[in-house]
Amino acid sequence: MQQALTAPPPSRREDPRLLTGTGCYVHDVALPGMLHAAFVRSAYAHATINAIDTSAALDEPDVVDVLTGLDLPPLSLPAPNALVPGVAGNEVPLLPVSTLVYVGQPVALVLARTPQAARRGADAVWVDCETLPAWADHAEDAPTVATLAFQQGAAPAAAAHRVQVAQDQPRVVALALEPRAMVAQWIDTTESLQAWLPTQTPWRARADLAQLLGLPPAQVRVIAPDVGGAFGARSSLGPEELLIAWAARQRRCALRWA
Repeated sequence: MQQALTAPPPSRREDPRLLTGTGCYVHDVALPGMLHAAFVRSAYAHATINAIDTSAALDEPDVVDVLTGLDLPPLSLPAPNALVPGVAGNEVPLLPVSTLVYVGQPVALVLARTPQAARRGADAVWVDCETLPAWADHAEDAPTVATLAFQQGAAPAAAAHRVQVAQDQPRVVALALEPRAMVAQWIDTTESLQAWLPTQTPWRARADLAQLLGLPPAQVRVIAPDVGGAFGARSSLGPEELLIAWAARQRRCALRWA
């Protein structure tokens, strides 16, 4: 009689350093001369931008620059996740020029020598808006944010009945305990970008960053240290990460945002 052999459970190697505070998250990355970033965000679900006044922010001590949509070329989010076929999303600018479409949308990017100065600068930016009616996901006149066509298998040729279903799905956002963060470093000697990101898909982040900056993927390096909670939400880049990379290249510096 032979006894079945069972393999021992795999041991977890990351627990001791995480439980003792010796892990490395993106916010632990510090580089010499690094600038810090803060975003001005929309307080409205839907509004027209009349004007953005950055003069008071630029007068704040240690504030280096303030960028709005007018300071950028026409940059937008990359295509939706290629792992989900058939998704067609709307074009989303990294910084809006004329219209706000959700609460918390980045409106301006403040760069400063300290995190405190960056936050003070963001508080000093004045955004003059005219509010518009907000859309609920299932309102009759609500715009479609994205569409997905999905088919499982092939219908029998001689099927007596065929059923087609259209489903309206509200927007869903997964949020983890750990904040989003990024450190981007532009390296002049190699004309390359090095980025620290809490990402589940560093290869996809590299491709998106390279496309945004017009660089070969070999000139972009993405380092994923400890990530924390993810749940699939850390597999895509938002406008913030792309803007941090673009600003680091424009100023030829290292830049941190959390």
